Amino acid sequence: MLRDWTDSYRFDQLTPNAEVLFTRLIMKADDFGNYHGDSRIVESMCFPLGCPFTVEASLDELAIRGLIMIYEVDGRKYLNIPNFGQRMRNHVRKFPPHGGELPQVDGNARPERKKNRIETEENKKQFETFWSAYPKKVSKGTAEAAWANATLPDLEVILKSLHKAKQSPDWIKEKGAFIPHPSTWLNQRRWEDSGMDFAALSSKRPAGAFTEQENAIQINEQDAKSWITENYDNVQLAGSFNQWPPHIQREYHQYLKSK
Repeated sequence: MLRDWTDSYRFDQLTPNAEVLFTRLIMKADDFGNYHGDSRIVESMCFPLGCPFTVEASLDELAIRGLIMIYEVDGRKYLNIPNFGQRMRNHVRKFPPHGGELPQVDGNARPERKKNRIETEENKKQFETFWSAYPKKVSKGTAEAAWANATLPDLEVILKSLHKAKQSPDWIKEKGAFIPHPSTWLNQRRWEDSGMDFAALSSKRPAGAFTEQENAIQINEQDAKSWITENYDNVQLAGSFNQWPPHIQREYHQYLKSK
């Protein structure tokens, strides 16, 4: 829809020649109200069958009345019709903008904005799915911010990792007291955790793994349990010292020697 200038005092005071030119400029300007500013080009484009008056003088009159503004880009003259008011589904820019032109919504950018909006809404939906699945529901705002800022894998990977974590002894014991906050879980990329290496806790031990001196060391099971609890996760699966994997037994021997 084009703006109606007929109730404008500036438009009403135009000479007939300037009014004719202005009307034709409205027809020729792009969706942002911009057009050629060189009088020779204006004359040839707006009056292809000939013009009975001097176009340059009428352009000056329109500029004086404030109905057009002349500007230059790369040494070429252009004009702008202020408050052009053109409203199209897709704005088409045919001429460079002038320096004082306010940012306008380019119709060609709408699909991208719509896409971004859809992506944002989808991201929020995925966060809500994560939030529903996460057992420790604290500091939701912080968690949502962490979700928005993190570089995340597919939601399926997140949920699969979360399902695995919820079954781990650390998350189950003491009614979930050791479950990290959801924002911490996200910020530390805990979906990448491989979890406990249960094979490393195997009770199988190769023969002759320790020296006689090491075998002669008397193990206090209570002290050993305190040490492994302090240094390893999921140690409730380790059992007694003799059931520890060899590398952990040797580490404990080294600890005892250093005391």
